[in-house]
Amino acid sequence: MPDRPVMIAAGAADTSGKAGLALYARIAAAAGVDLRPVTACVTATDGEGVVRAVQAVAPRIIARQMDCAARGERAGSMMVGMLARHQAVDTVAERIRRRELVNVVMHPVLGHSAGRALMTARGIKRTALALAPRCRMVVCDGGTAALLSHTEVRGRESFFEAARAVLEKGTEAVLMLEVRKGAQVLDVLLTKDFQDEWPSADRSGASGEALAAACAALLACGEPLERAARDARRLAAEAG
Repeated sequence: MPDRPVMIAAGAADTSGKAGLALYARIAAAAGVDLRPVTACVTATDGEGVVRAVQAVAPRIIARQMDCAARGERAGSMMVGMLARHQAVDTVAERIRRRELVNVVMHPVLGHSAGRALMTARGIKRTALALAPRCRMVVCDGGTAALLSHTEVRGRESFFEAARAVLEKGTEAVLMLEVRKGAQVLDVLLTKDFQDEWPSADRSGASGEALAAACAALLACGEPLERAARDARRLAAEAG
């Protein structure tokens, strides 16, 4: 029996079961991919999706987890979700480099929940400078693109400018979520020499985080980046 594809995932152990490592595990299973989880933080999230508490994991523990996850059969991809602290950002970025991990997809969690910051200010800077350049794809909405690029996003054109600034840092592709084009709301895959778009409604309510995890799972299966981005809608919807 051939070995199954392998995906490493760093993110939150989340009590809701609808985000973080629990979500990545469902998506990986639906894709026929083995998941090697790395717990970067622990979140207490209620049934409405509000984060009530965050506990960071020590960087040395994150590093040890990534070392163990990278051993054995080579991982075909990696998903990066919520990291919560700049120390975790730097640790994950360094281990990606040291372990030569490929097909890294990131859904940065940089905003707030019920007034609680989900990433430190220094962590936002380190995500942009140290981690984004290590990623093959960044999946983000306009607000996150603004934080990563240190620009203001007010509409379609400024969203594209922010996404291009992320590409200039070394990321191969940005999957832009909910870009407005007249009356349409689109998800747009942008690279330095390629652009594709489709209705945001096609993902059947799947979150950006689920879409990113699905992209990573499909890249682990060997799909090309453009096809993985399109097929991720179906996989994320199927996995719930």
